Amino acid sequence: MKKETLEFCVDKYGRGAVVKSVNLMQRAHWSKWTKIKKQFTVMCTNEMRLHGIKGATERDKFVLIITSYRSRLLDEDNLVASHKWLIDGLRSDWCKFIWDDDPAHMSLQVRQVKATKATGEKPRTVVERYS
Repeated sequence: MKKETLEFCVDKYGRGAVVKSVNLMQRAHWSKWTKIKKQFTVMCTNEMRLHGIKGATERDKFVLIITSYRSRLLDEDNLVASHKWLIDGLRSDWCKFIWDDDPAHMSLQVRQVKATKATGEKPRTVVERYS
């Protein structure tokens, strides 16, 4: 199985590298959603170019594992729903880390890890693509 990884660090991309809670996003104006999706598209495109990762084709199916390193952990349902804008950015026409987010092209797993000084982890989002 081939593994390709994108990492969005707070040190490199600022606080936007950690996915916001869906509860916050539901209260936001649609223009904010669009801006966040564009930010994830740019981050994804930058990381793909940096690591020489090629875009997906229509025939590709991937297992996508998203790990969110956060200072405050979310409920499971909130955690998965919060990553909608990231996944939309990953499948955008500019990025194409995944061809589409339907079951024919992707299997999704989302998990979270507590990121504090005590654990030694920094807040970030890691996306792994297995083919």
